[in-house]
Amino acid sequence: MDFLQEPSLESFMAVRKFVLEHPAYDPYSAELQELDALIDKEEYQQVLDRFPEVLPNLLLSPRLHLMMAYVRRQTGDAEGSEAESAMAHLCASSILKTGDGTREKPWAVLRTSDEYDVLLFIDKKMVRQALVQQDGRKLDRLECEDGTEVWFDVTDPFATFGRKLPD
Repeated sequence: MDFLQEPSLESFMAVRKFVLEHPAYDPYSAELQELDALIDKEEYQQVLDRFPEVLPNLLLSPRLHLMMAYVRRQTGDAEGSEAESAMAHLCASSILKTGDGTREKPWAVLRTSDEYDVLLFIDKKMVRQALVQQDGRKLDRLECEDGTEVWFDVTDPFATFGRKLPD
């Protein structure tokens, strides 16, 4: 609630830590794709029914909240749609507070889809992506159409993925 009432880097990082440490956290889950498929079939009630099930795994996913804004708008819930749109914006802008997008200060994300959501938020288009290891961290370097590079720290998702692999 602190994050919603007084958004700050500190409150965002506290929620991020909660998500990272939750047993349901899976940075490579297929939930966004499954919800997207339901939306394509206009199965809006199923999306609404599934929403609680994808939390807290997707709690800070801008894409989830954009999807929910769309579904709520389609089902006549204008107020809910506005709230979800605001949450999507809050998630993306909070990711941007975690660094400056450079190799030295990459943005911290919980899943690869967050990277693409941030690119959409800052109006950039990726042309190439590469994983770079640096000082014990895993970084995604995204080259953009305009010739710029943006960097994301994916150390935490990778570490979680490694812990979930069978021995």
